[in-house]
Amino acid sequence: MIHQPRRGLGRGLLLLVFLWAGPWAHPVAAAEDGRVAFLRHTDGYWQAWVMAADGGRARQLTDSPVDKTRVDWFPNGAALMVSAQQGPPRRVDLAGGPPVLVDIPFDETSDAVVSPSGAEIAVSYSPAGSRDDHEIFVVPLGGNGEPRRMTNAPHVQHEPAWDPSNAWIYFLSREAMVGHHIWRVAPDGTRREALTAGEAYHFDVTIGPLGSIAFSTNRSGNFEVWAGESVSKARPLTDHPALDAGPSFSPDEREIVFESSRSGQPEIWKIRIPSDPGAGSIPEQLTETPRGARRPAWWWPRSVGEGP
Repeated sequence: MIHQPRRGLGRGLLLLVFLWAGPWAHPVAAAEDGRVAFLRHTDGYWQAWVMAADGGRARQLTDSPVDKTRVDWFPNGAALMVSAQQGPPRRVDLAGGPPVLVDIPFDETSDAVVSPSGAEIAVSYSPAGSRDDHEIFVVPLGGNGEPRRMTNAPHVQHEPAWDPSNAWIYFLSREAMVGHHIWRVAPDGTRREALTAGEAYHFDVTIGPLGSIAFSTNRSGNFEVWAGESVSKARPLTDHPALDAGPSFSPDEREIVFESSRSGQPEIWKIRIPSDPGAGSIPEQLTETPRGARRPAWWWPRSVGEGP
């Protein structure tokens, strides 16, 4: 399921080369305002795709024989950071060319997301090689420094999300084995704090360009997308018995793309955030695929940085 931690077992270099070999990228135009990257089940694997924000002009970006688990944009919108079930993440340029292995000192990571400057990534990694003991690390790109450990807690810390102001890294924790909660930590590893508590489950936290937060939670009984200026001010944006998850804000924070199984399998939908918190909004389906689509990421400029 989409809300389980994205993990893999250790692999040797030979297996890593095999899994990532082959024609990985297809040329497409560089991203403009209104592009959404997402995962689509294609020829037996979850692959990275990109489309216009209205669901048109969809293009496949990867086709190696391994499931991709998350996509995130570099600040300039010209490349994606793509995580997979095995091995380190890869940078995929939308203009074409082979994917580039991200040079980090970890052989197995998940949930790689790019910092606002493009110079670092946050990842979930298990120093002990355990499936049930992951921590959040910040890793400089281009060999420009050593990894910084953000968390040191039992069980799983995963799904980091970078605040565009660079003040916080949000993440999910199962450290108490009661519920699944949203935390945040400063990028220097200080000021770690919990934002939710109790028995509810929270997944797929994301921060918008203006600092708003969205996430999926079962607080109301079903897994719905919630959004607001902060966790405490967040309200349900969807209301459906199907699974609604994986939200991502538009550049003006007036809309959200998300994944939903309301059509019978996961597909990408879009919903407008009503100006009146008490008003409802009707979602629009953007994808209709043979095997499903999930984990959308709407591009908007994080900063002028492009990264190494």
